[in-house]
Amino acid sequence: GILSSIILVSYNGYTDKARLARTLQWASSINHSLGDRAVGAWTFDNITGATVYDDSGNNNNGTAYGGPAVVNGVVGKAMSFDGADDYVLPTIAITDDTITYSAWVKTSQSSGAMAVAVSHRGGSTYSNPPHGGLEISSGYPRMYAGYISYAYRFAQSFVLVSDGNWHYITGVSDNNGTYIYVDGVLRGSTSYRVLDSAIIPNGQSIGAQYKGGNLAGNFFNGLIDDVRIFSAALTQAQIQQHYADGLNAHQPLAQH
Repeated sequence: GILSSIILVSYNGYTDKARLARTLQWASSINHSLGDRAVGAWTFDNITGATVYDDSGNNNNGTAYGGPAVVNGVVGKAMSFDGADDYVLPTIAITDDTITYSAWVKTSQSSGAMAVAVSHRGGSTYSNPPHGGLEISSGYPRMYAGYISYAYRFAQSFVLVSDGNWHYITGVSDNNGTYIYVDGVLRGSTSYRVLDSAIIPNGQSIGAQYKGGNLAGNFFNGLIDDVRIFSAALTQAQIQQHYADGLNAHQPLAQH
């Protein structure tokens, strides 16, 4: 679950069942909010061996490499990445340049670039950066549009998320541009948008960056939970609702 670091002093059967019910309701609400526009959902609650199952129903299952730890929370699981060699490689095809990436992250690293969920670079040169995807750079999240007009283009947030707390980051790209949200609030944008011709053939990765078909680095150091990709542009209202629903699903319950 998202807030796997929450520790309850005590809880009874009612609390556990109620929290589970709210978590399932929250996950279901996100899955159904855009129907078949959910391309992939990796909640890390459904893992067998190295297989990380796609909970969207599209069978875009991933394979975990490097031995990322599955972290048990109050309800459900998150995945802990060591910043050295851990990552997840889903099998996924994206056929729309209108796209949304979202994930819950928890990290204390404020230096370097760390991939959260990002498209593969198509080649080994600087002109082949990620086209679409979430990254944290020096503690600040951003959403890539790509290398366009001889420069890297991305929506940059200047809200620090490397504070050791959980944050919900969302990147959106549509016909008008690319946007980055932190905890439901729009924090940055660019008029450049993700190009489907760049993202479709090259695949996606979670917790690391690929370039030219090879693992390139930018390993994530911290916890990632509930990674989702939609072939649609979530509105700010939808993003805020997902953030609020996530908080509500995992807040401590009063004892009964």
